[in-house]
Amino acid sequence: MDFRQKARLRELFTKLSDKPLEPDDPFYEPFVARMSDGDAIEALATRILWSEAASVHLLSGQRGSGKSTELRRLRKTLQDQGCEVFLCDMRDYMNLTTPVEITDFFYCDDGGTERCSPRDVRQRHCS
Repeated sequence: MDFRQKARLRELFTKLSDKPLEPDDPFYEPFVARMSDGDAIEALATRILWSEAASVHLLSGQRGSGKSTELRRLRKTLQDQGCEVFLCDMRDYMNLTTPVEITDFFYCDDGGTERCSPRDVRQRHCS
């Protein structure tokens, strides 16, 4: 790849929108729901709904793999079942250009919901 091609590719990459999709977005493709080992988001929603106590769940994956988008699908699923769900984006509370200490994460996790925007995920309680 020559210099011009690399420059054009970089320009395209920087113009791509890096934002999660809502489940009703026309560009959303529910590939997780069709996985051979079942729908992990539906299974997680069931675990949360049936849980008798608070619980913690870790969702991991590479950048752009759909974690935030699938969390939005989880939010919709839980809201449809009567749960109150808050989404909090850690980028709003942390400087992600420096190494993150575990205490920083817990501080943001504990205090982030006080200033929480409606775009990002923390499940509080189900009624």
